[in-house]
Amino acid sequence: MTNPSETASTDSTDSTATAATRPVDTTAPPVARRRGRETAFDMVRSLGLVFLFVAVLLAITWRAKPDPIHVVDYNGATASARLQIDWPVLSPTGLPDAWRATSARIDRGADGAIEWYVGMVTPSDQFASIAQSDVKGGAALRKYVADRTEGAVESGTSTVAGTPWRRFVSGDEKTRSLVRSDNGVTIVVTGTTGWDELTTFVGSLRSG
Repeated sequence: MTNPSETASTDSTDSTATAATRPVDTTAPPVARRRGRETAFDMVRSLGLVFLFVAVLLAITWRAKPDPIHVVDYNGATASARLQIDWPVLSPTGLPDAWRATSARIDRGADGAIEWYVGMVTPSDQFASIAQSDVKGGAALRKYVADRTEGAVESGTSTVAGTPWRRFVSGDEKTRSLVRSDNGVTIVVTGTTGWDELTTFVGSLRSG
């Protein structure tokens, strides 16, 4: 007859042996590694969404920088002036597109004198203009020339396309002018540009 204590002892020994011989899995579950990869992916995705939002916002709010120069149609103004003025109206003709007109107008003085004026931005982003006036009288004429040349001093003559002009230069040498008279009309070409662009401008002037 088997002793119960011996049976219990045998079962305990068998369980211990089985546990001792069972292989132990020492591999840690890859939970931490997966979690690290997922965290990095989330960060990259979040940054991508932020950049996308910024790009869309810039696309919506961006506006092309406007040209600060307001260009006018001086050809139309010239045609109108020639219908209103009974002396030859000079206007630039055949200049490249880099010459941009910013003003074209007729002014009438208190003394009844008429002035035709065209102002342009030159290819070097300087300024050039022509002013014609039938102002009469020595003092009035001298004042008109002084105003239009910005108080420049006469400094000799220049010949452009076979026509002599009186040359004026301001005290700071930033403003240059060419002046002449034709049949009672005074013509003043003034600019902050160099003589080369100024003479190009003068050479483009036509009366019709």
